[in-house]
Amino acid sequence: MNPSPNVLVWVTSLLGSGHFKRAAVLAEALADRGFAVMLLNGGPPPLGPSLRNVEVRQLPSIRAADVEFSHYLTEENEPADEHYLAERQQRLWEIYREFSPDVLITEMFPFGRRQLGSELLPVLDDCLHREKTMVVGSVRDILVTGSKPTRIEFSRDIALKYYDLILIHGDPRICGFADTFPLATDLNGLIAYTGYVCPQSRVNGARARSGVLVSAGSGVVGAKLLDTAISAARRFASEGEKWTIVTGPRFSGAQRSELRANLPDNCALHEHVDNLPQLMAQHRASISQAGYNTVTEGIMTDTPMILIPFADGRENEQTTRAQILADRNLAIRIPENALSVDSLHAALEDLPALRPTSGVRIQGAKVSARILEKAVCRPAVT
Repeated sequence: MNPSPNVLVWVTSLLGSGHFKRAAVLAEALADRGFAVMLLNGGPPPLGPSLRNVEVRQLPSIRAADVEFSHYLTEENEPADEHYLAERQQRLWEIYREFSPDVLITEMFPFGRRQLGSELLPVLDDCLHREKTMVVGSVRDILVTGSKPTRIEFSRDIALKYYDLILIHGDPRICGFADTFPLATDLNGLIAYTGYVCPQSRVNGARARSGVLVSAGSGVVGAKLLDTAISAARRFASEGEKWTIVTGPRFSGAQRSELRANLPDNCALHEHVDNLPQLMAQHRASISQAGYNTVTEGIMTDTPMILIPFADGRENEQTTRAQILADRNLAIRIPENALSVDSLHAALEDLPALRPTSGVRIQGAKVSARILEKAVCRPAVT
């Protein structure tokens, strides 16, 4: 590999922060492998610690105004108008030209974030006409389904025209890309499965796990889950089990204060924890939504999981993930409309019957870095 080939990673989280988190883990793994990495964030500025050996640049940020993704808001909660989006596109172009990447990675696009194609296509066109830049897609294993055929064909056509490689961050023994992307066979020559992208290697659980951990990701859409879990903890307080509640940093401060005011004695409430997997490994059960990152952390720690997938608006990715894991007896799924104190209690009783997750592939970040290292080294075909 040439000395310090540089990689530009583009990512935009529109609801929550899961996309940024996955891209950040991948970026750090690439830096560990010797790449010079810049992470270009188009969503809200990250709230966590600085990344290790990765430069982070911020585009004019956007986020979804609602679960329907009807329009975008700026960091100041103003509508992101055409002028603002044009400024964002110009900033992306300037950073791309300044950095002149050997590898450009787009997180989710073109299989998601299609509405942001207008800012990416000029960059992809430039890459297409330069011999220098390899274009790589970074995508989770499960997509939102139900898109119009024209949108699916758009994703396929963009991938075939511009992309050299598509990294699928999942284990095909659990879920293949074709399960949620009907035209996946058209991309067989581009696709490489990496395993799940986890923040660290497998974490060994405590010898004697105890208590129940409840987490809501970033906290943007977790109010019902947290309310119900606290009610369950209150009802079963006499059993002496401790419950740990993690709201997420983007959970409303007013809602958090309300939860704290009504918290039973057997509950501890946290806005954020620095190492959720380590905390997860100390508990006998994890109750959460079914987002990619939380689920992979449950797999990584082999923690029995109860999943209540977020399914508002057009979002069905979490429902699909939870159902696939439940079908394989790797987790228990409770639909959000069936969530109650009683259904949580029944699920907790059923946890011992789950299979261990220790065989699932979780080295997705490191495998991605090795794949890219080999690809950059590969001699050009003449």
